[in-house]
Amino acid sequence: MRKFFFCALTTQIVRARSDVNISSRRFRQEMPSKTLQSRRLSQDELEAAAEQDGTTVMRSVYDNHFDAWPVGAVDALMKTIVEETKRSLATGVCDVDQIRTRVLEHPGVAAFETLHPTTTRLLCTPSFVCDEDSMGMVRNMMRERHGVERGHQTQEAANQRVANDTLSQLYQAAKRAEAEAED
Repeated sequence: MRKFFFCALTTQIVRARSDVNISSRRFRQEMPSKTLQSRRLSQDELEAAAEQDGTTVMRSVYDNHFDAWPVGAVDALMKTIVEETKRSLATGVCDVDQIRTRVLEHPGVAAFETLHPTTTRLLCTPSFVCDEDSMGMVRNMMRERHGVERGHQTQEAANQRVANDTLSQLYQAAKRAEAEAED
């Protein structure tokens, strides 16, 4: 996708600046940096660029399409992982890899881990599971995803909310740690 945007953007810049020698190997060096501002082109702009002579527009085609699992299934698997992590912790097992091995014995968890290895590893980490702020972020992500699934909000809005909430919680945690360090 980046090649496509760069090709269309470069062609537009060259047309706008007739004093630039495009055949030069130092083309990028001759261009003032402030003129190389990248931005995402709209569909109309892409179509207009494709119609211009000398412009090549490329599109990415993806063969693999991913359908998100239903929130209920993901939530159930995540609860299974958390419960197993807490059970392991209660029996004195604190090693993430040992907990992960136990967790993978449950049906469906291996498929979940294939798609979400970082989430699975975090949920197998006792310190993460025992931290209420961390688990609150996970619950918030699930709540926002549930809103998307029910059609109450767009995926982009949910992503923005989750990012904002996560950054806010991380900022508050950093402030608490800073205050504790001062004491």
